[in-house]
Amino acid sequence: VGFAITLGVGIHQIFTPKITSPLRGEGEGEGWFFKRQNLYILVVSAIIISIYSFGVIQRNKIWLNGYSLWSDIVRKMPESSKAHYNMGNASSEQGQLDEAIKELKLALSLKPDYAEAHNGLGIAYAKQGQLDEAIKEYTLALTLKSNFAEAHNNLGNVYEKQGQLDESIKEYRIAIKINPDFAVAYNNLGNVYFKQGRIDEAIKEYQITLELKPDYPASHYNLGNVYFKQGRLEDAIKEYQIALELKPDYPTAHINLGNAYDDKGRLEDAIKEYQIALELKSDFVEAYNNLGLVYSKQGKFDDAIKNYLIAIRIKPELSEAYGNLGLAYNMLGQVDEAIKAYFTFLKLNPDDAVAHYNLALTYNRKGLKDEVIKELETALKLKPDYQLARQALEAIRNKKPD
Repeated sequence: VGFAITLGVGIHQIFTPKITSPLRGEGEGEGWFFKRQNLYILVVSAIIISIYSFGVIQRNKIWLNGYSLWSDIVRKMPESSKAHYNMGNASSEQGQLDEAIKELKLALSLKPDYAEAHNGLGIAYAKQGQLDEAIKEYTLALTLKSNFAEAHNNLGNVYEKQGQLDESIKEYRIAIKINPDFAVAYNNLGNVYFKQGRIDEAIKEYQITLELKPDYPASHYNLGNVYFKQGRLEDAIKEYQIALELKPDYPTAHINLGNAYDDKGRLEDAIKEYQIALELKSDFVEAYNNLGLVYSKQGKFDDAIKNYLIAIRIKPELSEAYGNLGLAYNMLGQVDEAIKAYFTFLKLNPDDAVAHYNLALTYNRKGLKDEVIKELETALKLKPDYQLARQALEAIRNKKPD
C-alpha cells in the first residue's frame, strides 16, 4: 500500500504544473517534450501498479483467514514446527480435525518438546471424542511445562466429560492458581459446581468470570441457567438476554430464554425464541419438542404433533417427544395413535410409571379393562406411592359391569 501511495505522489508531481517565473524564462519551449516524457512515465507507473496490485490481491486471498495464511506458510516453510502448529490450530478451529491432528503431529516430529503442540493435539482429540488420547497429550504438555494454565483447564474439561468431576475441579483450581485472571477456568469451575448441585458456589464462579470478562456470553448464559433452576425467572431472562446481545447466533440461549418465557406464561415470546433457535440450527430437536409443548398449552394440538414428529424424525430415540405426542393425540381423540406413541416411549423408558399410567388412561377410553389394570399395576410397582394410579386402579376394580 505504501508503495502504491508513493507512486501516486510521483504521478501527482509529474502532472502538477510548476509555478514558473516568466522573468527567468522558465517553461518556454519544453512543453511537448515533457508531455511525451510524462506519458511514458505514466504508462510504466501504471504497469508497476498493476503488477503490485495483483500481488496484493493474491496476498489478501491468502490472508483472508488463518487457515489460508498458515497453509501458505507451511507450503513455503515445511520444516517449521511453528508453522505446522499454527496450521493445526487453524484446522482445528475450522473443524477439520483429521488435518489438525496430522499437522500437530508434524510439528511434534520436528520439535518433540513442544508443549503447546501437545496441548493443541489434545484439543483436537477431545473434539473427536478421543478423550483418553486427549488426556495423554495434555499430560505430556504439563510434563514439559508444569505452569501451563491452558493445559490444566483443558485437562479439567476432559475429566468433566468423563464424569470425573472432582478431578476436573482440581485441574481448574490449578489453572486459576497459575493465572488468577483466567476467566474461562472460573466459568468451567462454575459448570462443574452446577452439575454437583453446589448452586451458590457456581454462582460465585460465574460472577468472578464476569468481573474479569463482562462480555463473556457463555458465562451470562450459565448464570441464567442457575437462576432458572432456582426459579428466579426474571434474573434468568436478564442473563439470557445479555448473552444474546453479545452473541445473537446462540441457539441454546434462545432455547432457554424460550423456556423461561414459557414458565412465565409468555407463550408467544417463547414461540419466537424457539423459532429463532431453529433458524440458527435447523436440526435442534429440543426446540421442536419445546415448541410442540407450547402449542399444546395453546390448544394447537395439530401444530404440536407436527413439531413432535419432526423432532422424532431427527432423533428417533428422543423418548420425551413420544410421550408428548401421545398426550397430543389423546387430546384430539386419536386413541390408537396415542397408544402407539406410548408404546414407543415405554420401549425406550420401560420404568417410567407416569407413562404406564397415561397408557392405562388411554386403554380406558377404548374400554380395555384388563389392559388398564395391567398398566396401573405396573405403574404402582414402579412407584408405590403413586396416588393417582392407586385411585384409578381402585375405581376400575370397583366399577360395576354395565
